[in-house]
Amino acid sequence: MTTLITVDMTCCEGCGADIELEESYYSSRLDGYICNECIHDRTQECGFCEQSRYLESFVDNRVSSETLEEMTAPFEEFNIFCICNRCIDNMIISCVDCNDYETIDLTFNERQREFLSSSRMSLRREIIRDKRREISSDKFSYYSDRCYCERCYSNIVDSITSRPPMRLPSSSFKKPINTINKVRRHVGIEAELIYPELIDCDTENFDRDDFEHYVDTPDMWEAVYDGSLSSGGAELRTSSPIVGDDIDKALYRLNSNIQDKDAFVDDSCGIHIHYNAIDFKVNEMKNLLYIMKAVEHIIYDSLPSERSNNRFCKTLNKLTYQDLEGVDSLAGLHRLWYRKICDSIPDTSHYNDARYHGLNLHSRFYLGTVEFRYHEGTTKVKDISDWINLCNWIMNASRLMSIDNNLTSSQRRHRNKLRDAFIYYKGIKTSPIERIELIGGPTTADYIERRISRNKH
Repeated sequence: MTTLITVDMTCCEGCGADIELEESYYSSRLDGYICNECIHDRTQECGFCEQSRYLESFVDNRVSSETLEEMTAPFEEFNIFCICNRCIDNMIISCVDCNDYETIDLTFNERQREFLSSSRMSLRREIIRDKRREISSDKFSYYSDRCYCERCYSNIVDSITSRPPMRLPSSSFKKPINTINKVRRHVGIEAELIYPELIDCDTENFDRDDFEHYVDTPDMWEAVYDGSLSSGGAELRTSSPIVGDDIDKALYRLNSNIQDKDAFVDDSCGIHIHYNAIDFKVNEMKNLLYIMKAVEHIIYDSLPSERSNNRFCKTLNKLTYQDLEGVDSLAGLHRLWYRKICDSIPDTSHYNDARYHGLNLHSRFYLGTVEFRYHEGTTKVKDISDWINLCNWIMNASRLMSIDNNLTSSQRRHRNKLRDAFIYYKGIKTSPIERIELIGGPTTADYIERRISRNKH
């Protein structure tokens, strides 16, 4: 007995040939099927971008035929038909991980209707860019130029916060010895200096051995090139995280090097202090931003005037208390830092523009550290030591404010005062110097007042 096999056939919209349905490609915009040859050989003009595209650019793929019909219908009154996939893709925001997507709002105001009626492609593209911004700011976020839905973006932020890509191994963190210096959080110090021996050198391609030859790099330090410094500049940074008494040892050796080599500073130099902050999650970082929002202006008052307008240690002026109150997740804080405060796309690049603030939280997501970049360059290691102590008090206060349990009565009272001053009353019931004293005590307040007197603008 012979079995009759039936094959569904259709007609190719490109060449008109009869083709098997299973071997064809459907295009709702061409209202039919296309054969395998035509999708690569024949072309059609896109009604939106007016570019000639191969027919494969009109095959239904990412979204359903019903969705495509809904997306293209609003353009028909402007005589825009048969829109190619490239233009359709620009009207969709999608997550690169889970492929969840949203179409842009395709209702148009009068100005946009005029643009759509125009034959100028730049005007039409401007409409789509504006529409994409509307939806991406609410439901999608970018990381390293890749678009993610809120769920996938949150997963990425959680992952890099727990395991920053450039985080040092645990073996790099020595157990603290605090017989003299009471700082118990590991730090990294970066001191930018000008060396007479380097002024006539092209240091851009220097390695550490080259710097060692010219500046006799002290123990516990390494010298590296920094393109932001004046001629003869080098950045000396501690070769590993240091804590407690080792901070004093490192500064003593730095001081000897400065004296021996007649190193000096100019307006291009700064002091940057990194604090190990792997324990800082959303609440600690929020508290840190609350504190710096309330005391940053007095810190700038204590700096030389040229430091206040330095593009490498910008202010937190874009941050508002309303912004902080709206943060309820790590992803929300991450988005606030990069999108609102820094106007930057987050990534794991060392030189992301988001690092160039007096308070640098980009380093938290990149290195696992919080960096304070405010301080001007100096050859006085006592100034560096005092600054390390102040920033350490700020870190300690941020941490304490996030702890609810297992505190002594004294710690609990101090925590409540910090919360009242910086979160509930937002600094309005205390003077700036009182806020500094609340963080680090009278000695710290005196330190800031002396600096303000010394650097009166």
